[in-house]
Amino acid sequence: MGDPFHFVDIHSHILPAVDDGARSLEESVSIIKEAVGVGRVKSIVLTPHISVDGIDRLNLICEGFNILCKFVKEMGIDISLHLGAELFLHPELPARITEEKRLTTKGSGKYVLIEMPSYEIPIYAPNVFFEILAHGIIPIWAHPERCYEVMDNYKAVYHYMDNGVLLQINAGSLLGMYGKKVRSTAATLVKNGCGHIMASDVHRADDVKTLLPEAFSHLVKMVGDAKAVDMVLSTPTRIINGF
Repeated sequence: MGDPFHFVDIHSHILPAVDDGARSLEESVSIIKEAVGVGRVKSIVLTPHISVDGIDRLNLICEGFNILCKFVKEMGIDISLHLGAELFLHPELPARITEEKRLTTKGSGKYVLIEMPSYEIPIYAPNVFFEILAHGIIPIWAHPERCYEVMDNYKAVYHYMDNGVLLQINAGSLLGMYGKKVRSTAATLVKNGCGHIMASDVHRADDVKTLLPEAFSHLVKMVGDAKAVDMVLSTPTRIINGF
């Protein structure tokens, strides 16, 4: 079986005390140690939840990121940390993203991670995604397998994919962490070519110990070595590098 040797994770909630992820600097470091050790992660994008109304928190978030990076470096942990965000879908999102590039992955203005409401795809969703695309920024739809409308009909993602939206599948979804229906939907999406990236969406240290390695084994069985490595290493690396 092919092996990516290490993983690049573009979706995580490691930044301390900013959302429902890590609650302290100590917990952040614990998650990172687990990711680097058993999890074999070499590069992580920290993507705290941010709403349109919460963009004014960015300076505080950047300050916390710099503190964490300094602490991790002083501890000698071999990891590359990058800052991004997981943005809640909102009609004003395209304008906010173009005004504030720090909302994009690594602040490059190339990619942006977006969370759809879990219960349905809002009527304004296509306009939001496609307006972002029109600005030359590629939206990444975070864990579409957890959206009820996609669970009912996975082909609901086709219109977005056809226009250039990338789909990010959660590793935990393939492992059944969110229930059987989400696991089944994730598998269906992946098997039908509707998954570009697999990421951890990690919130706690216990979640990350073997999350990506275990899910990668499932991924290989579904799509083969080359595609699996592309989803956990090649494509995430391109996203971080802004290609």
